[in-house]
Amino acid sequence: MGPRVIGLLVAVAAVVAGVVAIGTDTVATAPISSEGVGKQETGFGDLLTDALLTSSGADIALVAAVSCKPGSIPAGPVTAAQLTDLLQNPDESWAMSTLTGAQIVEALEKSLSRLPGTNNAFLQLSGITVTFNPNAERGNRVVSVHVGATPLERSRQYRVVMPLSLAKGGSGYFTVFDSSHIHGDPSEQTVMETLTDFVFGLSKLNYPGTGRLISK
Repeated sequence: MGPRVIGLLVAVAAVVAGVVAIGTDTVATAPISSEGVGKQETGFGDLLTDALLTSSGADIALVAAVSCKPGSIPAGPVTAAQLTDLLQNPDESWAMSTLTGAQIVEALEKSLSRLPGTNNAFLQLSGITVTFNPNAERGNRVVSVHVGATPLERSRQYRVVMPLSLAKGGSGYFTVFDSSHIHGDPSEQTVMETLTDFVFGLSKLNYPGTGRLISK
């Protein structure tokens, strides 16, 4: 039996065991946590939304806290099992919606409305930076939103990628958007497959969970 065959058998055994590393050079440089996902930006939330944003080519990615389980990926080699353990529904697909800037701000206000308490509708995000005042009245907590380096325009339409359940208005967002805003068909990839592909393409993961939601 040649070395190549032996290597293949070892890889298959690792997959069966559920601990196969995503990539031989894919390493978390520090722990990546989803703890507190219902009330703050998290490293895993940043990683997950970055994966959706990159795969879809959208302007913005949003994921509600309900899609994540609390936990942490330790520093070191990343495994498929570690990623799956932090997803509430890894087999869910995702979709692209077309939303106005005004709708995005309304969604962000809903996300921030229960602070300092926990909210299953709290949004993890990519592609945007949000400055907010947690002590302001509900509905007036968003101070500013930037898409990339550009201020968000309320009248402009943006492509927003989300897990399918959220895109359909789940977690109470049906008051802001619903299935009618979905553009095209849902992705054939699951959230887990998209996350795995993204992680596989990186040699190092550095996700401290800061810099996207800024408290004023």
